[in-house]
Amino acid sequence: MRDESLFVKDFHGQTTIHELGLSLLIVLGVAMLFLKRRSAIIPILIMACFVAPGQRIVVFSLDFNLIRVLILIGLVRVVFFGEAKFFSWCLLDKTVLAWGLSGLVAYVALRGSTGAFIYKMGSLFDSMGAYFLFRCLVRDIDDLKHLLTALVYLSIPVSIFLFFEKLTGRNVFSVFGGVPEYTAIRYEKLRAQGAFAHPIIAGCFWVTQLPLFIALWWQGVKPWLVLSGCTASLVIVIACASSTPIAGVGAVIVGFSFFTFRRHLPAFRWCVLSVLVLLHFVMEAPVWHLISRIDLVGGSTGWHRSYLIEQTIYRFKEWWLFGTLSTGHWGWDMFDTANMYVNEAVRGGFATLVLFIAILVLAFQGVGRLLVKYEGDNKNTIFMWAMGVALFAHCTVFIAVSYFGQIFVVWYLLLASIGSLTSTNDKHLKCQ
Repeated sequence: MRDESLFVKDFHGQTTIHELGLSLLIVLGVAMLFLKRRSAIIPILIMACFVAPGQRIVVFSLDFNLIRVLILIGLVRVVFFGEAKFFSWCLLDKTVLAWGLSGLVAYVALRGSTGAFIYKMGSLFDSMGAYFLFRCLVRDIDDLKHLLTALVYLSIPVSIFLFFEKLTGRNVFSVFGGVPEYTAIRYEKLRAQGAFAHPIIAGCFWVTQLPLFIALWWQGVKPWLVLSGCTASLVIVIACASSTPIAGVGAVIVGFSFFTFRRHLPAFRWCVLSVLVLLHFVMEAPVWHLISRIDLVGGSTGWHRSYLIEQTIYRFKEWWLFGTLSTGHWGWDMFDTANMYVNEAVRGGFATLVLFIAILVLAFQGVGRLLVKYEGDNKNTIFMWAMGVALFAHCTVFIAVSYFGQIFVVWYLLLASIGSLTSTNDKHLKCQ
């Protein structure tokens, strides 16, 4: 597994765009300007699914990957059409912004270079631009349902491409650049990735959509389409041959299995926390070493994740203020921070980690308020629960992967959708 910094080094500072990628960028850019608001995000979803993030245009030493260009076009659209006037700040928005600024300050303060500032500003533009663009364009359940239906349609060809790659060991997207021609192999298993930045990223992208696809069943979407989307997501998870997305499937199953007992969820959380604390004191190794025992497809590196967590805890003094320049000296292969929580800590310091966790807490609380609002409305209750399950699936895979590449699109789409729906809900409550 590779983290964002390693991925960026492969393509940073060089224009690697293919003629077809450029043509698609022009078509999707124009479409983004003229589609109805509800559909304006679909071009970004198409770009994320079919064009490798390694494709980019460099202008005056500034990198513009193609999703970044579309986000820029989307923000211009929002301003030009006055769609930002419907936006109102909520606590989740402010926390997301504070988290982004905290990461920027820490990263630049630690490195103290113009290059670091430029790089982090680009990264900040991707995250903040996507989040606030989606906040302006997604306003209600029907908007989100429309986008998820589009994702279901996209999942079908993506799964066919990855299935073909799994069979042949050749990635057809390599002709456009940004991904390898030959499929990666680990323990004699092909790990398909398609246009995605890494096989794990491909699997995590789609497994986190699985609960939302399932919820479409109760939203009036045609059953064959829902089944196709769910099947396609599972095919992709299998094709990428990684334990992390399979663990994500487990999180989805566990999440939905608690729907009937949702009123007892707080008590269950305390039980889980108590068991983990108890295990920590009765086990010979710390409780996080349970991760090292997980190997769902063979050849998994759970030990690496557990040792990374351990070193992060033991070396708190090294990173708490602004993070650390490198974790390579922590041990073998420790330069790879394949854990989202650890990555937030070592890239942004303790404050950034706390703000990141605050985002997750606020998002879960937002889903909780929406569940209260829709109590008695079965189809929307299931939809809100599915959003919580999707959030839980993200939190689960965060243990074994720090996001990079195009997966940030679906992560911020979920967060922004929760922000929009809870913001509307809070306004409704205030008016009562």
